[in-house]
Amino acid sequence: MFKSTFLLLLLIGVFLINSKLVQVIEIFRHGTRGPLYNIYDWQEQQENMGELLPAGMRQHYELGKQLRKEYIEELEFLSENYDPTKFSIYSTNKNRTIQSAQAQLLGLYPFSYGPELIKDIDNSYYLPPDPSAVWEQLENQEALPNQYDPIPVHTVQKEDLFLSSKCPNKQKFFEQNKHIIQEIYDQVQNLYQPLFKKCSQIFQQDFTNTNQLWDLYDNLYSTISQERKLPEELSQKDLDLLKLAADFEWNITYGTGEYNRIQSSSVFDFIIDIFQNYIKSDQSTNNIKWTMLSGHDTNLIIILSALNYMDLNCTLYQLLPDIYKEKPKICLETPQYASSLIFELHQQYIFSQNDNNNYKYYIKMKYEGNYLPLNLIESCQNEQNIYECQFDNFIQNIQNKSENPHLECGFIEIEQPQDLYTKTIIDMENKSGKDLLLMLLCVISIAISIFLLLTYQKKEQIKIKKQLLQENIDILD
Repeated sequence: MFKSTFLLLLLIGVFLINSKLVQVIEIFRHGTRGPLYNIYDWQEQQENMGELLPAGMRQHYELGKQLRKEYIEELEFLSENYDPTKFSIYSTNKNRTIQSAQAQLLGLYPFSYGPELIKDIDNSYYLPPDPSAVWEQLENQEALPNQYDPIPVHTVQKEDLFLSSKCPNKQKFFEQNKHIIQEIYDQVQNLYQPLFKKCSQIFQQDFTNTNQLWDLYDNLYSTISQERKLPEELSQKDLDLLKLAADFEWNITYGTGEYNRIQSSSVFDFIIDIFQNYIKSDQSTNNIKWTMLSGHDTNLIIILSALNYMDLNCTLYQLLPDIYKEKPKICLETPQYASSLIFELHQQYIFSQNDNNNYKYYIKMKYEGNYLPLNLIESCQNEQNIYECQFDNFIQNIQNKSENPHLECGFIEIEQPQDLYTKTIIDMENKSGKDLLLMLLCVISIAISIFLLLTYQKKEQIKIKKQLLQENIDILD
């Protein structure tokens, strides 16, 4: 009897509550790249300056394979073959991010899963108009060798703040942050005086602040990732201090203050819009299931810092332990090459006695393959499961951080005439007051010209009508 009752309750529970994954947004850093600065080991790597290296390609290919295993083979969330109606793929306009996305997509949809040609059609339809082109028969009617599927990757511009850290007012915000923590900043600079001197001697360049060490570590990190030789004079302790210097600069530049508020607002608005569009739409016609954003370490740092997973205090705890004695709850490392952050939107069905479906939605976050506890987010602290947060609660802390990120960032928007559906975004940093005035005068001049033209045309039409009316009167007379 007890067993039967238990099974009955279990079945009722299954019918009462069921949940499924409905949307995914993935944001990742490009793979291993060449160095960006002419500091060390430059001559031999100039051709790879900022470019994705073979190791970086492989990193994202392997990441794509793992995502295929999880979301296609195990969860059956995505189809076995690429479906363009299910994907939106964006990248910053850099070779390394575009190629990283392409490599990951090849892992997600590997060879032998691409499209096939239609059978029983004359081969001439598959050839370009160039008469020298020769038909090559491939196996199994595959469109491309190895049945490869070239999946499109769309690039965004620097004004698209959801995937950009190009902010004209960035330096101003950095100086503000530095001023707020000036005493701490000075303490850190004093702490690094011996390393400034040592690095200046090793690399034959002047190093006088942690911002310069940040650039140095970026170069050395690229060198380490390729297992290239480092200067023998540098100890492991030196490298650890260089990393902490880079972390310190990352946090005061991107992870705190006004800059983080503005930049995180843009990306969170982007995420919320995608999820809310699904929730509010006819879900049978809202087909996009996976949004992929290929970006940089800055993109991940901005998000993770805004959600309290990265913190300046994590770095200060290691640099100034006598002052900062309490370690923050979570201190994620600065994103490595090919680090990935995934937002999952889950839909929960709760069936009522009236047969009306009630839906609840919740968020889960996965970083570098592991789900993150969401109780660091203030509005998610009362959830029963620390790895889940109701969507409405999740957006309380991240919504409307900035009403106009473009304006606060230093861009202005000029509305075009109504027959144009785009608006021009102008970088104020690169435009002088004279340039802006001339541009505004041009817009006003065009508007006045259009108004005068329309007025003239209207007067001419009235004049013609009067002439026709007079002619008709003359005929009747």
